[in-house]
Amino acid sequence: MKEIPIEAGTVKSFFAKIDGLSRIFDSEKDLGIFLWRASRTDEPCENPLYPDFVPRQLREGKFRPADVTVEKRNGIDYIIPKVYQKRPEDIWKAQGTSLFNKPNTFIGKNWEYIEIPQGTEIPAGVLIIKDDFNTRFEATHYSIVPDHAMSVENFKLLLKKLLINIEAQRGKLKNG
Repeated sequence: MKEIPIEAGTVKSFFAKIDGLSRIFDSEKDLGIFLWRASRTDEPCENPLYPDFVPRQLREGKFRPADVTVEKRNGIDYIIPKVYQKRPEDIWKAQGTSLFNKPNTFIGKNWEYIEIPQGTEIPAGVLIIKDDFNTRFEATHYSIVPDHAMSVENFKLLLKKLLINIEAQRGKLKNG
């Protein structure tokens, strides 16, 4: 696997270099489709859009890696965006919060789905990137990623703003 930390510059500029801008939604290009975020009902969280900042235990002895790379700098936790390519023939992706283009991708009673409506305004500093089709879930995977290195607190604030924008867009669509 090839990994590149984006310590200087932006994730968007990396995707521009590989001709991948068409896969990105950001503050300049509102979300053009509906997406869904799966959230565990048996694991309460502050914001369902948060990635796993630390590894998470799935079952005894089995851990899932964190969704993002966090490093401590001068006593402050920072997210260092990473882009990666599993195999040379695969597309480049970025670490972040998983989304799918359809609900009910995970089986089981402990899941709920947060709909992210088409037209949702994305705050500056956040990207939603189209990844690839997941044959297991029969859905296209997307990721919410920080565009540049930032404190975990700042990223949380941006995700809170995104959640507010999601609710506002839902209200607009509901009320016509």
